[in-house]
Amino acid sequence: MGGILYVLGSTLLAYSTENLVVLLAAWILSTVPFFPGAVVRRPRVAPRIGLLLSSIALAMAIAVIAANGHAMSIAD
Repeated sequence: MGGILYVLGSTLLAYSTENLVVLLAAWILSTVPFFPGAVVRRPRVAPRIGLLLSSIALAMAIAVIAANGHAMSIAD
């Protein structure tokens, strides 16, 4: 139950932000509940790799936007 509330809170943060850096942080935070316990049990790895790759892709996109000198605001 705690993991679901955590994902809900981070998703609401992502939807309510105007800043791309906060969006990236919320995106990464929403994946955190899926990673604990990976050492204890042998879960399927493919969904976690997908979550990790999506976070990396979003981070790279935001880095390209910042490198080109564009505003970090979603509205801009």
